[in-house]
Amino acid sequence: RLLKATGSIYLHCDPTASHYLKLLMDAVFGADMFRNEVVWRRAHSKNALTTRYGANHDTILAYSKAEWVFNREQAVRPFGSEDTQGYRLDDKSDRYYALSPVHGPGATASGDTGQPATFRGVRYTPPKGRHWVIPGGRRAGETTTQGWARLDSAGRMYVAKDGKLPQFIRYLDEMKGIALDDVWTDIQIPSGGERTGYPTQKPLKLLDRVIKASSNKGDIVLDPFCGCGTTVESAKNNGRRFIGIDISVFAITKIAHKRVPTAPRPTGLPHDMASADKLLRDDPFLFERWAVEITGVFAANARQTGDGGTDGAGTLQARPTSPKGLTATAIAQVKGGKPTASQIRDFAGVVRREKAAVGLFIGMRKIDSPTAKQERAELGRVHVHGGKYDRLVFWSIEEYFADMEPRLPPMNDPMSGKPIPAQRGLLV
Repeated sequence: RLLKATGSIYLHCDPTASHYLKLLMDAVFGADMFRNEVVWRRAHSKNALTTRYGANHDTILAYSKAEWVFNREQAVRPFGSEDTQGYRLDDKSDRYYALSPVHGPGATASGDTGQPATFRGVRYTPPKGRHWVIPGGRRAGETTTQGWARLDSAGRMYVAKDGKLPQFIRYLDEMKGIALDDVWTDIQIPSGGERTGYPTQKPLKLLDRVIKASSNKGDIVLDPFCGCGTTVESAKNNGRRFIGIDISVFAITKIAHKRVPTAPRPTGLPHDMASADKLLRDDPFLFERWAVEITGVFAANARQTGDGGTDGAGTLQARPTSPKGLTATAIAQVKGGKPTASQIRDFAGVVRREKAAVGLFIGMRKIDSPTAKQERAELGRVHVHGGKYDRLVFWSIEEYFADMEPRLPPMNDPMSGKPIPAQRGLLV
């Protein structure tokens, strides 16, 4: 019901499920609305053959509701070295070129295209059943002879000395690309700076290809499982409107801050103290998850009851060198109301029990009670990477909206497990 008549849906899956999902898609959209099964080779295989062939592709099923938007000129891939077959290398310009005829199929009984034309002083007659063409288009009032002369002055015409017909010089790097088939091998899985660590992250080039081919500027792109936000970033970059939905607070918050920072703020998540208070009243567990994940370095617990006194966990980039015996684990706890002295003492006890390097206590408003100061002093400091850090850290949602980060040791990204660069900052 959400999909417009000219819309399409792309379903990405792996070969273990593609055949089942195709049956489901046939049932929903109709087998006659099946458009393509794209085989996407994610990377060059590094698997050693043992008892089967190396698994190295995913499947993308494309369906439509009716007559879909398909921009053929966008459904191309860049030229590669394998596409130079049939082209010659021009030593002067270091460009690959090929020669194309300047006539097309079909004879014309009248008009200039069916009449003899002159090139470099030689008169030529169209081959039988053909007519003259001017590559790139004929200008208003231009004859074939004039058009060829114009192209010749630009260095785009060639004629052999044996008297054969003139030919047009076509350069490989001027072509838009090679028309795509349903096997895509030219886009690799994300790497380097594009890699976020999200387990199902797609490369931006893959989403660019799909969105450009199957929608027009101003159209709406919906990703109901938007994860790390590649789809919404691609849609924004390509002039489409977008809707991204995800169950993960971390994912939505990170997308809003990193992928599309100029987009309207996401619905369902707090943007000031009033909306944070409202979330706490309406859904305490969602508030707890949100508060943990906006740190950018802690992941919320899967279980939110019977959690042993912690609401989230993270890892330091290195174990503390002092005190001895501590792990590289960091733990977090969230208390929405004004924290009591016993709650603070209990969390300090959990930090000791778990031998955690750091414990982050998150409240709604700044925490500076005498008990907080006392427990922080008793737990002391940890030495990590040459720096000294409080082992018990207090932070608040109030400080989050004031762009004040908690002072923590160097931490790893909770999604990728990779070190977070110091210049990136923590908060998502």
